[in-house]
Amino acid sequence: MNTSSKTIDAALGECPITLTAALDRLSDDAGRTMSQITDERPTLTVLLRHAGCTFCRQTLADLAMAREAISAQGLSVAVIGMSDSTLPLRRLGERYGVFDVAWIADPDRLAYKALEIGRGRLGQLFGLRVISSALRGLLRGKGIGRIQGDPFQMPGTVIIHRGVVLRRYIHQTAADRVDFNAIVCEL
Repeated sequence: MNTSSKTIDAALGECPITLTAALDRLSDDAGRTMSQITDERPTLTVLLRHAGCTFCRQTLADLAMAREAISAQGLSVAVIGMSDSTLPLRRLGERYGVFDVAWIADPDRLAYKALEIGRGRLGQLFGLRVISSALRGLLRGKGIGRIQGDPFQMPGTVIIHRGVVLRRYIHQTAADRVDFNAIVCEL
């Protein structure tokens, strides 16, 4: 590829998106924007990988178990996935006991980009520890489903309030599990 082609490719690349812009553009199935949700009160925001991911299923099960502690800290919860609509997200969440949260469909990965949650490298997605954790998840009934979204997208968990990230959990691998009780108690 010559230099002029590289310049053209860079010019056609994606523009960065700010957190404010992403929060304004994303909305739940009740029509509330993420800006409205996070302005109301601090919001534990869980960004899933793809809906078929066994680790996403484990994350939802962990979220259901921590829901009482999260509510006790005065936080609302939003779950963001890369599906085209919130219906598959809601169904998956309810299957694992997650109710009464804002479900956000983000097929263009605006929130992921704004929060700089990148795509995983091979070791982060398919390393020995990841494969071992996936097998344990499968044996515990978490299963695997159809991929909806970018299978290389890493997950993330943040607490956002009034456009500011208060807490952030950075996954080192797709298999990492968030200690929701710890992240909300740190506030």
